[in-house]
Amino acid sequence: MGFRNLLELEVTHVAGSGVDAVVAVRGDELALVGTATGAVEPGDRVVAAVRPEDVLVVDVATGDNCLAATVDVVEYQGRELAVEVRMDGRALHLRTEQRLAPGDAVTLAVDPARLLIYPLAPGESTPAPLVDAVAL
Repeated sequence: MGFRNLLELEVTHVAGSGVDAVVAVRGDELALVGTATGAVEPGDRVVAAVRPEDVLVVDVATGDNCLAATVDVVEYQGRELAVEVRMDGRALHLRTEQRLAPGDAVTLAVDPARLLIYPLAPGESTPAPLVDAVAL
């Protein structure tokens, strides 16, 4: 249940096999590493899914899955902020306790174990297990 950020990307490398394989994906200027939920191969189109609470604002970019973004929208929600950022024209939603304002440049990090890579069937744009989760 809940919201997930969904990014349609292409597999560039797979380490391991089947579920839990470590998968490198790329799209435009975006390159990430995640965990497979099914069999994928280099060249496959996939959807990378991550929950807003798993997107972290960090001070220093270290390791895989660090992204530069600009804060677009900030909504105060008590102890935390619901934030929409933009990176290379793509929107990404996150939750944070850090005080941010529209226009702030931020560095984001996502744990590869929390970035789930879902295979797509030819012509499919959102895998069936995610359709209901996205709308909530």
